[in-house]
Amino acid sequence: MNQILRTLDRLNLIRWGLGGKIRVPEVVPITWVGDGPFIRQIFRNWSQSFVESLASPDRPKDTHFHFRYLQATEETYAALIRGQKELEMKFLKQAIREMQMGLSNLKHVRWLAAIDDRSFFKG
Repeated sequence: MNQILRTLDRLNLIRWGLGGKIRVPEVVPITWVGDGPFIRQIFRNWSQSFVESLASPDRPKDTHFHFRYLQATEETYAALIRGQKELEMKFLKQAIREMQMGLSNLKHVRWLAAIDDRSFFKG
């Protein structure tokens, strides 16, 4: 048992402290940062396959896909980006709490957000 606990501690999957106390590290969101072939491949492959699976008029009923184009002032554009970040943080914190509680009814959720200040049309 000690060998297993030492291995889990070395892998940072648990914290094995004095007196044999075991602590499970806090669940934290994963943020893919940096640059390199692996990160570029993840961004390209995962986002493309995700959009391709949902960008269809006959997508599954339990999915959500919005595709918008609009024109707005710099202030509205900045507010849109701030609002999206706030919305993401709200639900990210809630999901992390649920994962930490070890709830059995958790489901996988994919979320891709993309906003830029370009047009779909040239000219």
